[in-house]
Amino acid sequence: MKYSCFLVFICLLAINNGCIHHEHKDVELASWSTLTIESEESTEVNINNYDDTSTVIVYHVGSFFSPRPKKSQKIKIDTTKIYFTPAQKDTIFNLSKDIISNPIKLKGGCTEYVGDLKVVIDYGVFKERAPGSLQQSIEYSGVCNWNTLSVNTIKLHGILKRKMKNIYLGEHDPI
Repeated sequence: MKYSCFLVFICLLAINNGCIHHEHKDVELASWSTLTIESEESTEVNINNYDDTSTVIVYHVGSFFSPRPKKSQKIKIDTTKIYFTPAQKDTIFNLSKDIISNPIKLKGGCTEYVGDLKVVIDYGVFKERAPGSLQQSIEYSGVCNWNTLSVNTIKLHGILKRKMKNIYLGEHDPI
C-alpha cells in the first residue's frame, strides 16, 4: 500500500509539472505587451499585442536636406492608426526578437545622422518600467540603410512598408 500511494503521488507530481511547463510555454509565447520600432529618429511604430491598437507617429523635425524647425516653432507630429493581423504581429515580434537576440555585425557605417533603427520589446502589462516588467532592445546608429542590414531587417521593413506606403522608413530616397 505504501508503494502504491508513493507511485500515485509521483504520477500526480509528474502530471502537474507537465501542465505547469506547458502553461509556462504558452505564457512565454504571448507575454510581450508592446513592440516599438523607431526608424531614423522620426518615425515610431507602436504595436500593442493585446488589442488592435497600433499607431505610427511621424515627427517632422527636418533633415540634412530640409531645414529644421526654429526653436520658437513647434515640431509637427502626425499620428496614424494602423492594423496588423495577429499573424502579422507574430511575424513582426519574431523578426524583432531575432534582430535583438542576434545583433548584426557592421562592416562599415555612415555618419551618425543616417540610418537609425531602434527596436524595443516590452514584456508585461505596463509600458512604463514597473517592477517586474522586462524590456529587450537594440539600437543601430549610422548604418546607412537599416532596412538592408540582414535578411530579417529586409523582411521587417517589407511588412512595415506594405502597411505604411507613404511613410519614410529609412529608404534611400525619402518620400
